Amino acid sequence: MDNRPEPTDRFGREATSVDETFDTRTAAVYLGCSAAHLKKLRLAGGGPIYHRLFRRRGIVYSRRDIDEWRSSRRFGSTTEYPETLS
Repeated sequence: MDNRPEPTDRFGREATSVDETFDTRTAAVYLGCSAAHLKKLRLAGGGPIYHRLFRRRGIVYSRRDIDEWRSSRRFGSTTEYPETLS
């Protein structure tokens, strides 16, 4: 009989698929930035794709979209930075 606990992510929840969604605060923790910075990126552009589901406080980020955005910002040197990097 296997009594091992279910795998959890670094937030202590049961691990789910890449379709998992985060609110702004949780997405910021996942990215390692502040919620205010993520809101600024949303306003100015250049951040991960988000979904607005409700009128107030309905912003959600897909883990897949966050991971794709993070991957698009990988560089081998500073000369590879695009001019529009924010």
